[in-house]
Amino acid sequence: MDRLLELFRSYFGEEADEILPLKAHGSDRRIYRLRNAHRSVIGVSNANQAENVAFIEFSRHFRTAGLPVPEIYTYDLDQGIYLEEDLGPHTLFDLLLQKRSAENPLPAEIEELYHKAAQRLPDFQVKAGKSVNFDLCFPRKDFDARAMKWDLNYFKYYFLKLANIPFDEDRLEEDFGGLIDFLVQAERGFFLYRDFQARNVIIRDGEPYFIDYQGGCRGALQYDIASLLSSARASLPTDAKT
Repeated sequence: MDRLLELFRSYFGEEADEILPLKAHGSDRRIYRLRNAHRSVIGVSNANQAENVAFIEFSRHFRTAGLPVPEIYTYDLDQGIYLEEDLGPHTLFDLLLQKRSAENPLPAEIEELYHKAAQRLPDFQVKAGKSVNFDLCFPRKDFDARAMKWDLNYFKYYFLKLANIPFDEDRLEEDFGGLIDFLVQAERGFFLYRDFQARNVIIRDGEPYFIDYQGGCRGALQYDIASLLSSARASLPTDAKT
């Protein structure tokens, strides 16, 4: 935390009056909001240099392509820290939880924000994906059979087993193998965001901005839109996904 305060002081020439910890979902990163009377920025501390490089360089690439992602102000890779633009506190997921009700699980204003986010997805996958440097990808360059197996094992170990759901492991592995054989046939020359979900979409002035693409890699188009629409946490109505 002190290193981030020093980086803030060095770059902006002023002190941060306040530093607030933020949640880092599914990550070892430590994320903070640093602010004073003049500005608010996001500070990240992360010992994994490859992950930091991926986020910083992908952010630069996407901004050059005109995509709504945070600006990277400054960084110190040796210290594992960087400062980025603060896009605000309102994620699409938070707004969904605030606005929905049992009678109206997907209010029209939230559905419109989902549409806007989905319409931006091809810009990441295809427009910017044509020239992204896949050598920067972390932890793997391609969403290939091995990466698919990692995801499927996550489902097995962190859902089925933790929830004590009975299953035939041998038959499940056979199903995994068949599914992977089918999926690897899809064209995979695109940028796969890998974590394209509502909590990684920040809504500012009614428009979506995007974060947490540092795990992106080369892959197929279908994965990301499925991640957005089929998130168990968001639990969107079935008719809204078609």
